[in-house]
Amino acid sequence: MSEVNPTLQCSAVPAYIRALPRYVPGRSEQSVAPEYGLTRIVKLASNENPLGCSPHVAKVIKEQLGRGETALARYPDSEAFELRHALAHHHGVPPECIAITNGSHELIDLCAALTLHIGNAGLYSQYAFQAYPISIQARGATAIEVPAREYRHDTDAICSAMSNATRLVYLCNPNNPTGTVLTPTDIVRILDAAGSSTLVVLDEAYIDYLDPALRPDSVGLVARYPRERSRRHMGLRRCVSAMGSCIRRWSMPSRVSVRRSASMRWHSARLWARSQTRRSCKARRG
Repeated sequence: MSEVNPTLQCSAVPAYIRALPRYVPGRSEQSVAPEYGLTRIVKLASNENPLGCSPHVAKVIKEQLGRGETALARYPDSEAFELRHALAHHHGVPPECIAITNGSHELIDLCAALTLHIGNAGLYSQYAFQAYPISIQARGATAIEVPAREYRHDTDAICSAMSNATRLVYLCNPNNPTGTVLTPTDIVRILDAAGSSTLVVLDEAYIDYLDPALRPDSVGLVARYPRERSRRHMGLRRCVSAMGSCIRRWSMPSRVSVRRSASMRWHSARLWARSQTRRSCKARRG
């Protein structure tokens, strides 16, 4: 993260907002190539598909454009009814536990908005996703960076850093950008250490890079921790969290109304394309 955003230097803006650092996105392929003399780059960040657009996605876009001049001039289904029910069926959770947001980053930020205010604290690991402290500080809460151990989340340190003021804990697994992994045992230890008023968010944005045998059973934690509701945001990323336990970036508590502004068909195509990416990679390797 870089210096404080100068556009926020206004007395009408709260001090904790004016102190927010800029979010610095990953560099583009175009900016990296000439610096290192590269002719071919496969960017693994941002969960972008290096194989390009799926023909099924292109078909859906063409269908939408072919419906007439007003086809894209209307709001899409704000409840993403069909998509939510399809995802709920696939993952074995109630439809009200599925939230469709504008990227999982939005849901990460909503978790902070739901739980934090001045006087509270949010925890995250050193070397984790740089958006975490921004979301925490934007609510006037204290952002506590827990020192990492060999670029990994330090489970002992995270548990020790929790206090009565802690209302939110972000766990990035696999970690972005270091690629290190928390074991299921590590996650359970942190969930056990969290109080009933603490939201633990398990960010699984890059879980598909991880060997299936090493992935934690996030949905299974619901049965072990009945206080939580399992949630997962299905877009290009995922995440899990819950009050006192775990949830997922594919959902929010059923009592919380979340505006879903993304087109159901558009997201369906993106989800389908995601599965096709794996098939295409296997085909190319073969």
